[in-house]
Amino acid sequence: MSLRTKAVGAGLGALFCMTTAATADQSWSGKLICSYGAGALQLNVDASGAVSGQATNARITSGRVSGSSVTFDFANAMGNRGTFTGTVSGTSMSGTYSQSAGTRETCRWHAALVSGEAKDQIDTANSIIDGLGRVRSGQIKEARPPAAPPPPQRAEPKPDDGRKAAEKEGRDLYARAQAASRNCTYNDQMNAAGLLLQAAGTFDRAGNTAAAAKVRQASVEISKPGGTAERCRARQQAETARKPKPGKLGDKECRANLQQLQKLMDAGGDADLIATARSKLAADGCK
Repeated sequence: MSLRTKAVGAGLGALFCMTTAATADQSWSGKLICSYGAGALQLNVDASGAVSGQATNARITSGRVSGSSVTFDFANAMGNRGTFTGTVSGTSMSGTYSQSAGTRETCRWHAALVSGEAKDQIDTANSIIDGLGRVRSGQIKEARPPAAPPPPQRAEPKPDDGRKAAEKEGRDLYARAQAASRNCTYNDQMNAAGLLLQAAGTFDRAGNTAAAAKVRQASVEISKPGGTAERCRARQQAETARKPKPGKLGDKECRANLQQLQKLMDAGGDADLIATARSKLAADGCK
């Protein structure tokens, strides 16, 4: 093997070593898988290796990537918490998690790198390997000055690789989220947020990053503290407080019944009947 061949191999080895763990400024998209259903998972890794993001009906509260290991915690508005653990390998990561509430079943999760420095490095490495594969053994020659680049050519349209189906799935999920969001209840709003997260993942697979970013932000606006879901819950609680308790009359009914009682008393009605009416109105909460 010539010194030049060894140098090329060493360079590729160094490049591959850099892609075995998550690096700065990465975006990951994946799924949660449990016996009772599946959900969406969106992760971000910053320059320090800190993990943030959200899952269906929950937010990532803390986490870290260290070498090929990843851990992060989640929590939702209902107080349910859990911890994810897993490993990072190139442009994918996967592992298991469990929740503090419910069945406490150990469930699975996985995610793929959508964008970031590591993905660019792997794309570069694959390009180099593809080029070397076309050079027959023993014919590596001394490097020559690079030739002038060829004139730009019109890119051939790529064959459909399932993006149309992913785009349609994303739009269907978005329509379901819109329908759920029209009901101002906490459960409907959180359901809408989860559907929007799933739609964002399918738009990512379809290559429609603009739509993915839009619906992902809409999910955040619904599920964040003080967001639409919490405002609808406060509205529900206020409406419930205004409703008369079972077996009690509202203010309007009490006023009407008290007026009738007063008329009966003014007309010199039967004393027993008046006493019975008073007792019933008192039991109904009328004063």
